[in-house]
Amino acid sequence: MTRKHLYEAATTLLTRNLRFSTLKAWGLKLAKASGFEKARIAVAR
Repeated sequence: MTRKHLYEAATTLLTRNLRFSTLKAWGLKLAKASGFEKARIAVAR
């Protein structure tokens, strides 16, 4: 259950959050390089 919540929070951070954060910037950079699915998992971890 905790993994699911972290995954959902990462998805929200990368897609819906309008404020800038270093975690979001890192995740979007990673998504551009290796795909959105892998980036969501990395941000969740």
